[in-house]
Amino acid sequence: MAQAQAGLASAKEALTFCYVKSPANGVVGTLPFKKGSLVSGSNVLTTVSNISSMEVYFSVTEKEAMILSKDGLGSLPNVNLKLADGSIYPHEGKVTKMSGVIDQTTGSVQLIASFPNTEKMLKSGATGTIIIPRQSSNAIIIPQSCVSEVQNKKFVYLLGKDNKVKYSEIKVDPQNDGMNYIVTEGLKVGDKYVTNGITKLTDQMEIVPITPERYNKKIAEQAKAMTAGDIVGAMKK
Repeated sequence: MAQAQAGLASAKEALTFCYVKSPANGVVGTLPFKKGSLVSGSNVLTTVSNISSMEVYFSVTEKEAMILSKDGLGSLPNVNLKLADGSIYPHEGKVTKMSGVIDQTTGSVQLIASFPNTEKMLKSGATGTIIIPRQSSNAIIIPQSCVSEVQNKKFVYLLGKDNKVKYSEIKVDPQNDGMNYIVTEGLKVGDKYVTNGITKLTDQMEIVPITPERYNKKIAEQAKAMTAGDIVGAMKK
């Protein structure tokens, strides 16, 4: 009987190897083996990713890392994630870790930001861009719509005293909100620049400048006149 019980225990132990249980809850990857395939302990059956929260790895320069870590990671503001399609992930993340070693090849430092993933939008292995908000005092902000870009250089039309425009290069902060630029070089307080109709301008062209308020008023008047014309035409029919 003892010998039979030992055989039963051995069979039960062998049977447990027929079932592979995931060590964590998550999303299953590809399944390379189908039912009936012969596998061994060296085969990787699949991968399981726990995506309840996601860690996003990103790098900054050594100088930026020193600025960010000056008051400790806990003092850093929440960060945003720009997805591959250009949209902003609806949840903010928190920088939780920073590497203590600088990459000698790139001179960068790796950081990790943690994001909640309740809707399961983020997938393991995906890419995106981390946006770290910061405050700038005494900054010159201009709409992106009045800036033209040529070979990664940005230009605006500055208005001179003789009402002639000058095609001038400006430099902007690489971070922006998608609507405005923070100008770092090329503009100073008091400069006047063209905000509308820049595609019709050329360097040193003379124009009749009007204020943005006057421009918007003229557009509204034209729209109102067109609407009135449509109504009269309809009545004549």
